[in-house]
Amino acid sequence: MAEAMPQDEVLVQDRDDVFLVHLTWKGRREESPWPTVERVDSREEFEQLLEFRY
Repeated sequence: MAEAMPQDEVLVQDRDDVFLVHLTWKGRREESPWPTVERVDSREEFEQLLEFRY
């Protein structure tokens, strides 16, 4: 649905659910906490996430 540069984040929709996913490019299995996935429950929550990050 959307991509945020240069933060490596994408907005993904799966049926009725929307997630903000922080991708990684290590080329091998990542260790916790990466990659991160946050469920976004509303437009307001998404806007707050954007304000916090950018």
